[in-house]
Amino acid sequence: MLETHQESLRGNSLSVRVNTERAGANSMHDVIAGDILSCVVYAHPGRGAEVAARIGEHPGTEVVAGIAEGKLVVTIEDTPSAKAADVMASLNAIAGVISTLLIYHRAAEASTVPCASTALTAPSERSPALDRAPVVTEIAPASPAHSLTLSEDSQ
Repeated sequence: MLETHQESLRGNSLSVRVNTERAGANSMHDVIAGDILSCVVYAHPGRGAEVAARIGEHPGTEVVAGIAEGKLVVTIEDTPSAKAADVMASLNAIAGVISTLLIYHRAAEASTVPCASTALTAPSERSPALDRAPVVTEIAPASPAHSLTLSEDSQ
């Protein structure tokens, strides 16, 4: 059975069709339990097929388009043996790869991912050291001075 899942990212809509029959899955949630990402892998001219074959050797990967052009669209899912982000990082080491570019990332359910962000915790639950840490109040565009302003005041 194919199930359509809608995601919204910065106002752009993404529709994903997933085969929920694989691995005994009953729903989209069962299929995408971990991280899933999509990236473009840029290969040297004429090496798209070779790079695609090498990508296919990595766990959780699928080359879905762009082999002839050398701009391979790749999906990567977490597997028991490897995290999707680690697999994507390792793709740069494949002979013939110029670079990789992350296009889409869907993280595992929030309830299963520990969060270190202090913005999501009440002030009373935060470490006192975090309340005294400098807060970035302004980042200027890149310039010869590369200016960054810090404030000793916390939010």
